[in-house]
Amino acid sequence: MNSKRIHRLMKAEGLLRPADHPRRRLPSTGNLSAELPIPKWSTDLTDVLTTDRGLCHLMAVVDACTREVVAWEFFPICAAADALSVVERALWARFPTTGEATDPILKTDAGSQFNSRLFLTVCAR
Repeated sequence: MNSKRIHRLMKAEGLLRPADHPRRRLPSTGNLSAELPIPKWSTDLTDVLTTDRGLCHLMAVVDACTREVVAWEFFPICAAADALSVVERALWARFPTTGEATDPILKTDAGSQFNSRLFLTVCAR
């Protein structure tokens, strides 16, 4: 029997389980470009399969104007505190005297590290 026919028959008999709903996605806020190099950064995790450690994570903070990688780090496991350390290192790289920026914008995806209470409260500060 064809798999499509089986699916159609199971649907007719009510034997299919409800579809999983993916996690809620954040609405798109527009482009990631900027006119000045400092105020707008974006960050994300990229999974890298290594031969000796398995799946690891590469986190980079990228300047939206120059597309320069301001800070990056490679983690076997990336928690919220690890993500914060990369953002703080990016701040110190751009602002070596104070380590603080005026009205910065940091764009992230809906990853668990970036939605954690720790990450949100420290970044708001």
